[in-house]
Amino acid sequence: MAGLIGSRELHRSRSLCTDQLQELIMKRLLITIIGALALGATLPAFVGPDFQAIEQARKAKQVAQIERRADLQMAQRPVGVSSPSRPPAPLVLPLDHGPRAQTRSSENQSRKNRYAARLKACNEATK
Repeated sequence: MAGLIGSRELHRSRSLCTDQLQELIMKRLLITIIGALALGATLPAFVGPDFQAIEQARKAKQVAQIERRADLQMAQRPVGVSSPSRPPAPLVLPLDHGPRAQTRSSENQSRKNRYAARLKACNEATK
């Protein structure tokens, strides 16, 4: 009987030892995997920014802003405005008298003066 009890204890101690060993291996494996994932996540921060990509993006953004600004200037440009060598579009004045007046007579006068100046500049440029 004593030999049987001793073998059970030995088997139990070996089983306990292998369980502890498996648990130790699993813990180390888990810690190693977590460490590798943490290192992989922080590696780009240690490497630093990609200055070439940043500069390319900045230049592309500047070009897009310049194009957009040019498009806006063309869209906001009044219809009657033209280059000095080309005659301006005919002058059309909004109604400046009566119950439904759209503007004041002083504004129409300033528009007439600007139109006359454009005509004069066009005539001088074509000479």
